[in-house]
Amino acid sequence: MRHDTLPGLLLLEPYFVLRHTVAAVARELRIADIVEATSLDSATQMLEHRSFDACLVSVGDDRQELALIQRLRDGVLACPPETPIAVTAATVDAGLVLALKEMHVSRIVLKPFKVKVMLETLTKIVADTAKVA
Repeated sequence: MRHDTLPGLLLLEPYFVLRHTVAAVARELRIADIVEATSLDSATQMLEHRSFDACLVSVGDDRQELALIQRLRDGVLACPPETPIAVTAATVDAGLVLALKEMHVSRIVLKPFKVKVMLETLTKIVADTAKVA
């Protein structure tokens, strides 16, 4: 984590209002410098060329985003493999929880969520960046 600036956080969220709200609150409260990705493809391109201090990933029903998280953990992207990650999801089952646990995802937030819960999540994964630095 850079000590002179806010930690950089990649936010992968396909829904504009949700993505914009989370990013605006994080910026306003100076929790993190948010870079927004609207799709799995755009997030993948960003992670291939830029390192982030943390990631917040929306996992869809098809769970394609899990492959991206695994690639990060495998060390094939620009971020360190131990980069803190939290996910949001509309539905969660035991299989998803197990997969995320095995990939060392620090937090799962169910949609819809309260702003307070998201602020707590952002604060936690940003705090976890200090452990990586």
